[in-house]
Amino acid sequence: MGTPSPTASASSLPDYDLATTVVLFPDWPQADVVGQCAPVERVVVLESNWKKAPGMLRHPALARLRRAQLPPGLRSQYTWRRGDGSFRGARVEGLSSIEAIYHCCRLLGDPGESYEGLLRYFRRTKELLDSRGQALPTSRQAARARGRQQRADVAPGQGQLVAAAGEHDAAQAAQSPV
Repeated sequence: MGTPSPTASASSLPDYDLATTVVLFPDWPQADVVGQCAPVERVVVLESNWKKAPGMLRHPALARLRRAQLPPGLRSQYTWRRGDGSFRGARVEGLSSIEAIYHCCRLLGDPGESYEGLLRYFRRTKELLDSRGQALPTSRQAARARGRQQRADVAPGQGQLVAAAGEHDAAQAAQSPV
């Protein structure tokens, strides 16, 4: 399947081999099916939301690659954001990026190899959140929570105390002999 490359920024994408590299993109007419197409050594997985993914495909290094999708019928075992309106565009048959990578490895890799380790952290995080009665926050929810926490970390009057301490230090410095 090829050696995984480190995450690349859009400006530093390698010159992919057109014959053996595909972009995993499920919403593409006439896309090849992983495991049922010409030999694939490298799969490029876009880590993005669906709104931005088509724009990423316009990058010259990606635009010329074949598109591929996973076989139909694969379903996520982890329905963290579906049905609650927090993840626009989520579909019942949708997979997370790590699940898609797992299935690519399973379909293209050594049949004797286990790829369960790819899902270990993902699965454990889901179990932990479920045990606490929590849900995986959307990025918008997480940003709001961080903002609330930052505001809560600054106690009322604390900013005034800092300013007062700064003024006191400045007054002391002004009175100190040079």
